Amino acid sequence: MARLLIIAFLSLWTIACTAKKGGGGGSSSAPKCQSISIDVHNRSMAGISWTPFEGSEALIIDGDDSNRNVVNEATRGTNSKFEGTDAYYEGYMTMVLTPPTSGNQSRCKGFTYRLNDGAYLRIGSQDPKRKAYDPNPFYLEFGRTTSCAVDTDVNFESSNDAFTNGQVWSLAYAVPAGGTEMNFSGNLTSTKANSGNYFQFEYAYGECPSRFFLRSMMQYNKVSLSGTASRSVASMKFTIASGPVPTGSGTVSGLNPPVWPEGWVADGTFQGSSWEKVKGGILTLKDGTLTTGKKPVNKTVIIVASSVGAVALIALSTCCWCCCVRPLRRRRREKQKEEQVAMMSY
Repeated sequence: MARLLIIAFLSLWTIACTAKKGGGGGSSSAPKCQSISIDVHNRSMAGISWTPFEGSEALIIDGDDSNRNVVNEATRGTNSKFEGTDAYYEGYMTMVLTPPTSGNQSRCKGFTYRLNDGAYLRIGSQDPKRKAYDPNPFYLEFGRTTSCAVDTDVNFESSNDAFTNGQVWSLAYAVPAGGTEMNFSGNLTSTKANSGNYFQFEYAYGECPSRFFLRSMMQYNKVSLSGTASRSVASMKFTIASGPVPTGSGTVSGLNPPVWPEGWVADGTFQGSSWEKVKGGILTLKDGTLTTGKKPVNKTVIIVASSVGAVALIALSTCCWCCCVRPLRRRRREKQKEEQVAMMSY
């Protein structure tokens, strides 16, 4: 009986602790693919340069000084502090490359690509720390996990905390009255170098283009997205329709000049489910406002589990008293009586 009560108490205690943790915030999620991304520690990629600028340093893409973006040490690393509270969605992605309708390349066939898993979408609410470099009403990141292949990669990030010109996208969202999902949209509007928006796609098809590569997408690449998100699911579609390459780009020497054949368009879709049991927090929509954070603690479960555990502990204590303490005291009294009788006899 005592053993059963101990097992029951330990089980209830475990349930209460698990409920208190909220079921999220683990560290088992896979890191995103970084095959062609620009990082402030990566100085080896062709086409990028880091130059001193007024006591700091600046990133310049493809030799075009007009896109210079100065590193901001004051805000650098801020976004990583929200990894445990932003909402993540994991799922699949499809992408279609469509040739122009006129010109020499109109004879080319399009190409469709599907990633059955390993794509993710991250959404985070606005915060005073983020607002220091990003005035958007929310934060968004889209990309791939480590399952990605070297020849195909895509990533969007609405802001870069490492740079003075941190805002890259202009985002908006709306929540219908009484709705449980948000409708969001955005356009890539920055004209400055950034490290979280890139695209690479390669395939072999005769004389038609076989490579599409943009290491740091900017306004002239005409990138847009739209989608919906609730606590449990999210979907998104995006388009990349590169405009004219500005002066300075495309002439840089190296292995990876930007490549985007004129007239081609990339369209993609994403469908995903909440990743809250693996990483991050949850998306909450209340009174038309978006917030992200940890899963709320179920206080009822904790109270009930604690109460039942307390009852079990009392029962266990009573059992120990009845089964162990009282018989021990009885034996001591009997032994004392026996010793007294023996002394009187002596």
